[in-house]
Amino acid sequence: MARPPPIRAYDAANAMTPSLIDRWSRGWRGPLLAALIALAAALPGLALPVTDRGEARLAEASAQMIETRDLTATAVDDQASDRRPAGLHWLQAAAVFLTSNVETRRIGAYRLPALAGAMIAAAACAWGGAALFGAGAGLLAGVMLGAGLMLSTAGALDAPAVLLCAGVTLAVAALGRLYLATEGGPECGRTTRVLLWLGVALAALAGGPIGPVAVILTGACLWLADRKAAWLRSLGWGWGLILMAALVGPSIVAGAIHAADGSAPVWPVLGGGRRTPGFHLLLSPLLLFPFTLLVPPALMLAWQGRREPAIKLALCWLIPTWVVVEFSRGQPLAGGLIVYGALAWLAAAAVTRGPGLLTLRLGAALQIVAGAVWIALTLYLGTHLGGPSAVAWCVAAAVLLAAAALGPSALIQMGRPWQAVAVATVVGLLAHGALAAGAGPRLQALWVSQRAAAALAEEGLDPRSGVTPGPVAVVGFGEPSLTFVLGGLTEAATVEDAVDAVGEGRPVIVEGRQEQALLDALKGAGRRVRKTGQVEGFDYANNSPVRLVIYAARPR
Repeated sequence: MARPPPIRAYDAANAMTPSLIDRWSRGWRGPLLAALIALAAALPGLALPVTDRGEARLAEASAQMIETRDLTATAVDDQASDRRPAGLHWLQAAAVFLTSNVETRRIGAYRLPALAGAMIAAAACAWGGAALFGAGAGLLAGVMLGAGLMLSTAGALDAPAVLLCAGVTLAVAALGRLYLATEGGPECGRTTRVLLWLGVALAALAGGPIGPVAVILTGACLWLADRKAAWLRSLGWGWGLILMAALVGPSIVAGAIHAADGSAPVWPVLGGGRRTPGFHLLLSPLLLFPFTLLVPPALMLAWQGRREPAIKLALCWLIPTWVVVEFSRGQPLAGGLIVYGALAWLAAAAVTRGPGLLTLRLGAALQIVAGAVWIALTLYLGTHLGGPSAVAWCVAAAVLLAAAALGPSALIQMGRPWQAVAVATVVGLLAHGALAAGAGPRLQALWVSQRAAAALAEEGLDPRSGVTPGPVAVVGFGEPSLTFVLGGLTEAATVEDAVDAVGEGRPVIVEGRQEQALLDALKGAGRRVRKTGQVEGFDYANNSPVRLVIYAARPR
């Protein structure tokens, strides 16, 4: 069978894009608008307290890096490295230096790199999609990626995953433009090649080798699919590799210096923990909400148009990278973000070309199921982990989630996919804002470390006040969020260490299961203490209830 001629998908898509959307999305306006929507989606997450464990360890290591002025130190409390490239800490340190004070430990400043990463990812998705499927489809893809529940949440809480997503999306978007230029698409210049290598470097800085591997696999799959790769020679390999080495090399050197201090080099490690194949696939309908309804149309278009250059590129990104994510060790939920740009491209192309009736019905059903799961989870969190104010916010969020599930489903059944996407975007942003900025901070059972620090301050036992000596001895509770909120003035202690801390006049925080052992040891040593407070909650990092009890030496 003769090979079909290259299809200039971007021209066809522009013809089917509504004129208003088309005007808004031409040139730089599409990526800019997508970035602003991603900013609006992620901003509510800045209201949340610091979370365990990844975010708290990353932020505390960055804070200690600033305090010690040692750009190679990525350990927390002299423990093992937090397994992140040093470049991530440098980005956080720069954000704190420019916008805040390390002594205040305001977590919002440490989240600015993640916020910027979300904006870059959405803009890059729109920029690449505009060349592949048209300006309107590119804007739609950027909006779906930026306003999706996963990126909008990780855009405040998970800097490594979001910056990895931004780097991979930017690199593949530039790669796609260079590839499409050989298939009749728009011409590309040096700027596109520079953005390709900047994206690869950003992905390497944020997540180690998994980002460059995703880009390499995309190019290799295109090579295998076309049986030719002449366009790969024009990527600027010489100066591009030099640029990447200049940007990534210092992070590798810093990791090597840190390894020389006795810890294993962790930058080249792809991941840790167990492999969970199928985990991301199973949860993807929930994490893609409120755009879950477009998954069946996207998959159908991918099958029907798999020979088209633009769709072929999206599939060469989606399939091998998804396999890598599924079989890599210890990939978190947000690790799947590096493939969501490909899904957004396919979904946007399906909207512009007119999805079929069957896929619309399947998408509507999937959207309603995903919305029901999120509503149930939201109400559960409000009733079990918060007080009346949290319940009120969760009810408001549940109403918005219901609207985000039912409204777009009804519109897409009526043959109005553009209106469905618009409603899903607006209502989804409101629902996420109600959850992140409204209900989240009021789920008091989750914020045990913050409440324990507040209880210390109320009794005048916070070492940062300069009255009580530090550090605080912590027995049986190892979450790094407590170290962060107390300004690094904590010490992981045994029962014997806590007895010595009381003798030195330092406060002690003990987890409830070791409280009796501590009291027996204090009695045996003749130490007199007073119980100054108690905090109960839920340790979501360990998935178990927790009770922290605060003791201080009894004044003579």
